[in-house]
Amino acid sequence: MKSNLRHLVHSNFKNNPALCYLPSSAVILLDEEIPFKLLMLHSLQNKPPGIKVDDPFLPPFEEGIFITDLSDSHSLVFNKFCVCDHHVIAFPKAFEHQTSPLTVADFSAAALVIAELQAFMFFNCGPDSGMSVPHKHMQLIPYESLGGKLPIEEAYFARKAYWKDKSDPLLTIPQLQGIRLRFKELEDYREPQQLHRCYHELLKDLEISSSESYNLILTPRLMWVVVREKNSVISTEDPLAKVDINSLGFVGTIAVKN
Repeated sequence: MKSNLRHLVHSNFKNNPALCYLPSSAVILLDEEIPFKLLMLHSLQNKPPGIKVDDPFLPPFEEGIFITDLSDSHSLVFNKFCVCDHHVIAFPKAFEHQTSPLTVADFSAAALVIAELQAFMFFNCGPDSGMSVPHKHMQLIPYESLGGKLPIEEAYFARKAYWKDKSDPLLTIPQLQGIRLRFKELEDYREPQQLHRCYHELLKDLEISSSESYNLILTPRLMWVVVREKNSVISTEDPLAKVDINSLGFVGTIAVKN
């Protein structure tokens, strides 16, 4: 157990010259009682280029990016371009493709960070999921960095009280009925074997083929998977206006330029 992990992340995030913090302001969009948060990234168009490397998850790492080894197989780094505090990335040290299924070792690394940082994890799998780097990696953000609660998670448990006969109460929302997604409640997120089993049950329930993209979100209470058909939402009025959506969109947070 990396008992000093929280200290490592907090102490090395602040004033870290390697990180490019993108300031934002939040706008709440209430849709079917779910308070989606739109993060307005005012300086996104001025985002400086990062150091170009073939694989950012293989050493040597840019100074200030690497945090620690989580195990013999996995390491942890900061997300260089971050819109919230303490956004970190866990990944296998040896290259595995981002379209490869998550393993027990992946869930073990994620569970450790979730526990130490009081965080949630998301995994973008496939070209239509919002994935940007081919080396398999899982992103983790502390709850406190996004305001303490995740809108979709809160909505799930709120609606569960009224739809006790529904295994996926959020599917009662009209806007979600046409989306292939499934939820599973967790007994103990600290058990990697259980997480791995739930993950494969979700993939099986959704009948996801090896060529399909999906988003996975893991919290201490809940795991859900969303099958993706496209990476962006495009305006019907202006084909050049689009919003890219990754797993965070299905947490309840969407980053936009304006």
